[in-house]
Amino acid sequence: MDIKTAFLNGNLEEEIYMNQPISFVSKGQEDCRLKRSIYGLKQSSRSWYFRFHEAITSFGFTMVSEDHCVYVKKTTKEIMFLTLYVDDILLARNNLEMINATKQWLFSVFEMKDMGEARYVLGVKIVRNRPKKLLGMCHEAYIKRVLESDASFQTR
Repeated sequence: MDIKTAFLNGNLEEEIYMNQPISFVSKGQEDCRLKRSIYGLKQSSRSWYFRFHEAITSFGFTMVSEDHCVYVKKTTKEIMFLTLYVDDILLARNNLEMINATKQWLFSVFEMKDMGEARYVLGVKIVRNRPKKLLGMCHEAYIKRVLESDASFQTR
């Protein structure tokens, strides 16, 4: 899933002012205080992450202490993992109803786009064998890219 304009969801803790765009200047209000983070601010990604963390933990997910962008939600029979990479979300679960409920909740909180079933994540191919209930990752494309970039670097 992709969160549209993710950084605009962040709440600013600091007082930050900006000049109005030249084509949109109101007399006496040349400087305006930002209420939300915007792209280009150094703290935008941090404020977006805190906003997302607050929202997802209120829905019953727990942050994994080893990786603060991985969340888990479990019951006695069900488990779901949510990973966040900037503005992209990957969901993995063992129960379809649980994933649909989570997607509906995410759509109610953030403006999002459902990208469908994941095929690649960060350049790594996701391989599924549903009859055998197997899920794996193939690094072939990533390794080729690394080797090609390394080879072109060595010829310089």
